[in-house]
Order: sequence, then C-alpha cells, then structure tokens
Amino acid sequence: MTVCFAVIYGCFFFLCKRGAVLPALCAYTADPYDAVGSFGIQLAAIVCFVAFVRAMRMRQSANDGEVLFFARSLAVVDLTVLATMVSDVIAMLRTVPSWGHAVLGWSIFADNLVMAAASAMLCALAARAGRAPAPGVHLLPWRTTLLVWVVVAGMLAVYPSTWESGMLGGVLTALVGMLALFALVATGARSLLGYAQSMDAGYGTTILGWPGRSVPWRRLAPVTFALLAAAGFATWTLVAEAVPSSRVVTVLGVYALLEFCGVLTGHVTLTRFLELI
Repeated sequence: MTVCFAVIYGCFFFLCKRGAVLPALCAYTADPYDAVGSFGIQLAAIVCFVAFVRAMRMRQSANDGEVLFFARSLAVVDLTVLATMVSDVIAMLRTVPSWGHAVLGWSIFADNLVMAAASAMLCALAARAGRAPAPGVHLLPWRTTLLVWVVVAGMLAVYPSTWESGMLGGVLTALVGMLALFALVATGARSLLGYAQSMDAGYGTTILGWPGRSVPWRRLAPVTFALLAAAGFATWTLVAEAVPSSRVVTVLGVYALLEFCGVLTGHVTLTRFLELI
C-alpha cells in the first residue's frame, strides 16, 4: 500500500511540476517548497527499494529485527509524503490569490490535504506494525518532534520569496528546503519507531547483508554514492531542463552540489535508522 501511495505521490508531483496547466496553479514549484518535493521524490524512491529488499528478506526469515527495519522503511516513505504535503499546503496558503480563482486550484489544494491525511494514516499503520519490543529502542518524545515540525512549518510559512533571487540565494533556498524535509522525516520517524544502536546490539543485519559495522571501507560508501548521485542528477537536469550551452557548467555545479549535500544529509539522518550500511 505504501509503495502504491508513493507512486501516486510521484505522479502527482511531476504532473504539478511538468504539466501543461497545473504548474501555473501550484505555488510549490518554487523553492524552498520545490526542493522539499524534489528531494522527497528521491528519498521515497530509494527507501521504497529498501522496503522491497526487506520484504523479500522477511519471506526467508521474519525475525523481529527485519520487521522493525521494514516498518521503519515504510514509515520513512509515508513521512516523506506527509512532509511534502505539509510544505505544499503552506505554499498554497501563502499564494491563494494566484490559484483561488480557479476550480482546478481548489482541487489541487484538496488533493494535497487528502494525501496528507492518507500519509498520516499510513504512518500510524507502519508504527503499529513495527512497535514490537526491541532491545535498546527508545522513542523520541513527541513534544520534541512537534516542536521541530512547528518550527519548520513556521519557517516555510514566512520564508521570504525574494531570497531565492540570484545564484547564491537560490542555492541557499534549495538547501533550506532540503534540510526542512530531512528534519521533519528524521524526527517523525524516531518518534514513531524509535532510535537505538541496534546493530551494536546484534539485533539485525544491514540492507546489504553485512552482519556488523567492521567493514573497513563502509564509510566510503555514502560519499561514493553521493558523488554518483550528484553526477547523475546534474546530467539529468541538463537534459530535462534544456539548459543553454552558456550555463552548462554553472548548472552542473549547482545541481551536483545540491544533490551531494542532500545525499550526505540523508546518510547522517537516516542511514543508521534504516540500517542501510
């Protein structure tokens, strides 16, 4: 169900961003809201794959560790959609005059609210499925998570749109959106399904099947993946956006930097939680 929901979310995002009519009515096609959605799409896709691998592994051995990490994967996907919908709703509330005159605009706004409610429900189901007792697992207090969500939402609600102008302002605004996404997802996930040094307790295996954390080169894995993702994302942007030849180097550098920062932020906030490496 979560994977299907993530696919619907991805299609909705691309229609709103790339469609013929919808982009004019969607206020969240500008940063920092667009950055929340762009990084959210990537995060949801990667963690859906992680959940699929966990599900296949559970068919062979459904121990408590695998169930917990599978539930955590689902919760991260659902929280990613929820965080994106919160960002989108805030963006639309800030710009009601630009879309409030059209029935389609109100339909988009209602779709965001429905998807936010659905993702919240799926978060609760994932938490219920993975809330089995586990050694050393502690839940992040909800008051901490609510404080983070309120602060991030408030920041998105008052973020000056003029700060996006210029190259430096655009990069910093995109980074703000990226950090907002990971702050919301990381805190929400830890309140739903806890945090722990579970691998050190021998509670499970990483997604790659490593039984422990003694692999000498494992610290190079996130940096290598970040570099590859940065190169791939920057190249895809050049093709999708039809960038003029005079701006190729600049666009490559900016998008590669943003993707590199996003992957490393995801590594810091979620790799240990999901036991990826």
